[in-house]
Amino acid sequence: MPQLAQAQCGQLDSLYRILRVAKKDVDKVNTLNALADELVNFGRAGQATFYTKQALRIAENAGYDKGIADALTRVALLDYDDLDKLSKSVADFEKALSIYEELGDEKQMVKTLGVIANFHYKALDEGSHRKALEYYKQVAALQNKLEHKKEEAEAYEAMGTLYGRLYQDPEALKAYEQAHTIKLKLGIATPTNERLLAKYQRLNELESHIQSSNTVRLATGFGIAIAVLLILLLTFLVQRNRALQLIKEHNPELLAKKPQSASAHSA
Repeated sequence: MPQLAQAQCGQLDSLYRILRVAKKDVDKVNTLNALADELVNFGRAGQATFYTKQALRIAENAGYDKGIADALTRVALLDYDDLDKLSKSVADFEKALSIYEELGDEKQMVKTLGVIANFHYKALDEGSHRKALEYYKQVAALQNKLEHKKEEAEAYEAMGTLYGRLYQDPEALKAYEQAHTIKLKLGIATPTNERLLAKYQRLNELESHIQSSNTVRLATGFGIAIAVLLILLLTFLVQRNRALQLIKEHNPELLAKKPQSASAHSA
């Protein structure tokens, strides 16, 4: 531990020296951002915030987009645990994400997307959970492109949890299956994931059974209704034929009698 602390102090001293001699704005911004990171590691968040905001101001004046995005994410991370600044923190991440997208910086994009997704994941309302799902879908796609398979699986696991919260069990099952498949290929044990998979598989089987039973009941009920109607129709026809036969036997003149025409009545 003493050696690690000494090394960290040495890194801080080096960054301070670089900052003093840096001439170009790009070099100043990058050094200030790195200095802020080191100060956070030392638990000196106040100083880190000061240097990060300096980096942001210089980057904005210089039109250095990557420096702006890097500083924004650091400011946002420092504000992330402050509830009063949380909404501003997320807004800063989203601004940084837009810049990284324009720059095509996929590594920074996926980090920023993950933080925004995690923010919405931790919220309690359904709207936030739906937003988190959309962000995690982007995270999973980018991690796949970057061939970060473990991180891709973790994104699918988060999606499985969110689908579960939204009572979308079939989607939750698919997400957990994707995560499980990836981790199996990596040789990573997934006991928790396997338990969740088993749970959603049981739910899926139960739902399928209920749907199948309802279909059978509906078909049976419809068949019974048709059968009853046919029986009633046949009974009516039989009774009608029997009545006609009786009339023919006892009062044939009723069948032979024709109704008078309209002209006969008028005469």
